[in-house]
Amino acid sequence: MRFINLNNIKIKIKRIKWQDVNKKHLKDLVYTDPKSGEEYISWLDIMKRHNENIKGLTKEERSKYFTNNPDWNILQRIMIEEFGYKCWYSEAPIGNGEFEIDHFRPKNRAKQDDNSKTINKSDGYWWLAYDYENYRLSGTQSNKRRRDKLRDNSETEGKGDIFPLDLINGKIVNDEQSIFCEKPLLLDPIVSNDVGLLTFDEGGSILPNPMTIEDFDKKRAEISIKLYHLDSDQLETARCQVWSICSKVIEDAYIYLTESDSTEVKKLALKTCAETIIERMNPKSEFSAVAKVCVNTYRKRKGYCDIIEILGL
Repeated sequence: MRFINLNNIKIKIKRIKWQDVNKKHLKDLVYTDPKSGEEYISWLDIMKRHNENIKGLTKEERSKYFTNNPDWNILQRIMIEEFGYKCWYSEAPIGNGEFEIDHFRPKNRAKQDDNSKTINKSDGYWWLAYDYENYRLSGTQSNKRRRDKLRDNSETEGKGDIFPLDLINGKIVNDEQSIFCEKPLLLDPIVSNDVGLLTFDEGGSILPNPMTIEDFDKKRAEISIKLYHLDSDQLETARCQVWSICSKVIEDAYIYLTESDSTEVKKLALKTCAETIIERMNPKSEFSAVAKVCVNTYRKRKGYCDIIEILGL
């Protein structure tokens, strides 16, 4: 999980090319740029339109409305262009037809967990259904409730309509009120402090960051690993491969730098290392958080820290 700064798309969502939308029911919201003559539409206008339409509807009517008006998909292109073609929860690459915009706070119903069957909000956070700040680009593995096919007797994991809250230190928000009274137990990729609560090892396993001081944060990390299905064998294998790639170029650079007599060989090893690590740590790259943890691990090792410093990583 890497931090997703939604401020990066605030301007873009106010100026969406109409040719990329072209939905008849939104045509009257289009505006024309006086200089270029191009047609645009603002997500804020779309959100306002839908919020006006759903207010006063019954739960059943709203659910049907959401099904017939999934206009949040308009933002997929912008989100992918800005943050990469990957799931915001797992950082796994998203294949064709395997991604969707997840409503972080579920729009139809929000359950505390699967065991107690406790429903925190039977109508969900319906007033946030068209609020882009509630959207997270997600792969189906993290968002859909399912079992790990590669693991025997695996439990059902995936977020679905589960949205657990700390009901001791927080409370359930009333409809159309500020959500800041709530204390979600799920880690959120748009919250910078949350992403640092997870870490990885060289085998690709994901675990709560041992630097975490509070038990509450450790609990949130553990719940998120389970509900986002971050501990699947498939993801562990992919993360292990990224770690192996990064560690190999770092160790190769160390060997050539300390043992080779050729200046050119040393330069080439450092160049290869820098290019590989920079690419893997790019926030748009798959499993970039793993590469980041790998580099920070070598940064603490004697000898290797010099290489990391030379490369400016």
